[in-house]
Amino acid sequence: MVLTNYVLMESFALVQRRLGFKALKALMENILPIVHIEWVDREIHNTGIQALFHASRRKQNLVDCISFITMRNLNINHVFTFDRHFRREGFSVL
Repeated sequence: MVLTNYVLMESFALVQRRLGFKALKALMENILPIVHIEWVDREIHNTGIQALFHASRRKQNLVDCISFITMRNLNINHVFTFDRHFRREGFSVL
């Protein structure tokens, strides 16, 4: 499983806010060791901003755009998500 550091940041915020620090610690200790974190650099970040404005979709965000770019760069075609934007971008949603 591959995550960008942007998805990781979003996940940390969500888990902390909804479930608390105990759940956040469990996420860190049990999930993070089995995932690869793809770190977003300045070039990918800027490309993501351009893609966000090009898409002009209110509910599509920068993290989505960064994910699309990263997945294409790594030739990843399948994604586990509840976000319908990935299917629209041509990815196979599990």
